Amino acid sequence: MPPRQFWNVVKDDDRKTFEVLGLTKDDTPLINETCEMQELGMHVRSESLESHVRESDIPASYIDIGYRLEPGLMQRLRSEANRRKSGAAQK
Repeated sequence: MPPRQFWNVVKDDDRKTFEVLGLTKDDTPLINETCEMQELGMHVRSESLESHVRESDIPASYIDIGYRLEPGLMQRLRSEANRRKSGAAQK
């Protein structure tokens, strides 16, 4: 049986934004990165959705709960995490 795939989604709970990152067979790197961001005080979450869900249908489920799509969200979050790490290292 081939490994199952699922969609990765990242959410910024402070700004109520989300980004669909794509299909994957292993969400471990995203989970680890999200946990590191949370340890830095960022209010972010990652979620995995079954691959049978069409990518075009994913945004509606987040918009319905008050989030908006932010293309490039993960890049912004990584930049913020790097700034926070740099600030912590200087203390």
